[in-house]
Amino acid sequence: MKKKELVEIIRLVVKSEVKKAVKTALNEVKKQSEAPISLNEALSQTQEAGDWKSMGTFDSKDARSSFAAMQGGGANTGMNSLLSNPAVQQDESLEKAFTRDYSSLVKAMKK
Repeated sequence: MKKKELVEIIRLVVKSEVKKAVKTALNEVKKQSEAPISLNEALSQTQEAGDWKSMGTFDSKDARSSFAAMQGGGANTGMNSLLSNPAVQQDESLEKAFTRDYSSLVKAMKK
């Protein structure tokens, strides 16, 4: 028996054994996975666990204050607020670009 023949035989045996092992592993994973639960079941499990109680409350007021803090402490009133940012260079062309009505351009692009 030549070396190439032995390598080919080993390759075929390994390939078939790996194929069998992968099939059995996939079947085990499929058996272990549970059927999907309904939303109500998931919510009731969450309520029973009680871990959510340590999260506190979060309402729209908290969201607004968090987002305002991320934006530098003030509410963002749109693109014009970018012009009032000291990091942005005060330039007339920038102001025109931010305040221009682009609706005609969008309509032209839709055609």
